[in-house]
Amino acid sequence: MRRTSTLYPRFEQIFRGHRRMPLVYEEIIDSRGLRQDVADSICDFLEVSRRPMASRLVKINPDNLRDMVTNYDELAAAVRDSEFARFLA
Repeated sequence: MRRTSTLYPRFEQIFRGHRRMPLVYEEIIDSRGLRQDVADSICDFLEVSRRPMASRLVKINPDNLRDMVTNYDELAAAVRDSEFARFLA
């Protein structure tokens, strides 16, 4: 996580002169696939006509990390006092 967080500013710098649209899997995919508002935003960003889009990706993990991670309490204790504590929410 630390390595990725140190690389991120570098990529921000490299692509600063380009239009970008950040996409986060957890925010664009729901239990049925690609959210329609996201599909519309992608078309708008690409300056193409809005068209129906489909994705075979389906969100299968619960939103709550506690429900997914067996040793969540141990992990949370290790992360709680770090710069990554926000990911526990």
